[in-house]
Amino acid sequence: MITIEINEERHDISEVNAGWINEQIRKRQDAGVAVCLRIYVKRDNIDIVLSCGDCSSQGGGGGRPPNQSEQHLFSLWESFGCKGGPINPGKVIAFLNQIK
Repeated sequence: MITIEINEERHDISEVNAGWINEQIRKRQDAGVAVCLRIYVKRDNIDIVLSCGDCSSQGGGGGRPPNQSEQHLFSLWESFGCKGGPINPGKVIAFLNQIK
């Protein structure tokens, strides 16, 4: 399961599309509102949260190092330029399309 959260508004990835993601990020950025985006990925051997933008710390990774599948997603997130900020909706959408 993949879930996207933008400023505490959380949806399953199947409930949203690229236009919605882009609109939610851009309208907040245009209004000068700090934007926090989190992607929750839970699958057979994956349980991670990826974040970018103005997110407060969640307290770190769950007390264990990431397994190979999780590390692959962390690396992919970084390679798409999604880590940190400002948030680029196009890059986030490209990342999500890659992992669906």
